[in-house]
Amino acid sequence: MVSKKYIAATLVVSLLVFTFPAVAGTVSGKIQVSGTKLKTEGAKPDKDVIVYLEKDGDAKYPDPPAKHALIDQKSLVFIPHVLPIQKGTAVDFLNSDTTEHNVFCVDDCCKIVEDINAKKPKFLDLGNFPGGEKAAFTFGEAGTGVILCKLHPEMAAYIVVLDTPFFTIASLDGSSQSATYTLKNIPAGDYVVKVWNKRCEAPGQSLTVTKDGETKADIEIQKKVRKKRSRR
Repeated sequence: MVSKKYIAATLVVSLLVFTFPAVAGTVSGKIQVSGTKLKTEGAKPDKDVIVYLEKDGDAKYPDPPAKHALIDQKSLVFIPHVLPIQKGTAVDFLNSDTTEHNVFCVDDCCKIVEDINAKKPKFLDLGNFPGGEKAAFTFGEAGTGVILCKLHPEMAAYIVVLDTPFFTIASLDGSSQSATYTLKNIPAGDYVVKVWNKRCEAPGQSLTVTKDGETKADIEIQKKVRKKRSRR
């Protein structure tokens, strides 16, 4: 007969295994703006820096979360101004104002795939809806979408749709033009760390995440280089 003490000890060990996974690590570092100065105040600042890890290879990512993300519309401002999500995530657009709002986007990640033979693609347009109501849209393609309101042209937000679920968003300090970031519970393996910012960019860095370890990766971001249009 198995003793009660043995059963209790086995349960404790099992709980520890599930509560404290031994194959996850942490990636952290400093972000520094170089060669320019970014605006960090106002309704549409440039301070948000998304740091994300892409797997080096063909390994699959976990499924997107079932819980919806949220963008509010308040005092004629989209909140937050920048929202990173994993591909396949639904976003609720809430209207907290007393006036009507509209939500639309014409970027590739906001394309609605209904009929592949259609002559013109359809894009996200939730129409006009009054205060207190919300509407949802699921983003099925990776990319950056500029979210706008047809009724208030001054409004704008950015949704950055990523293949990976391993991301965080850091907020730059206005005086130092720097920020720190931390990505926790990253499965051990080889990755490339990348960033997204409205105005700045940085090359990807290869790194290896070890189990129960911390990997350091400092990032210097510089003003994006505009691509010249080719003349025909």
